[in-house]
Amino acid sequence: MHEDAAAGPPANAHDLLSRLQPRPWDSAASVAFEAAQEAIGHAIGCYSSLLDVEERSADPRSDQIRAWSAARQASAEERKSLRAYDQLAVARARERYAELVPQLEAELRELRR
Repeated sequence: MHEDAAAGPPANAHDLLSRLQPRPWDSAASVAFEAAQEAIGHAIGCYSSLLDVEERSADPRSDQIRAWSAARQASAEERKSLRAYDQLAVARARERYAELVPQLEAELRELRR
């Protein structure tokens, strides 16, 4: 592929296919990616539950609602942008959400009391 071809959008399907780069893939990468996606999805669910409980409370805290809403959106964007071939990003997401989800679950249990 020459540099001019990559400068603009593909002219046709053949041009598009010629720009694709091979990606490493194996079972371990697949499992790690799916685990990261699942963990992020769990965090999104926790944020949604926290928002629901807070919005239904007698005195909803608007600052907390905004913070959880923004965090939920950021998690959704991260899940959408995560790529299976980016093993470092997948590992970082798994580590971050492995710590975050239990914290969110504890916060939710406390809020429901």
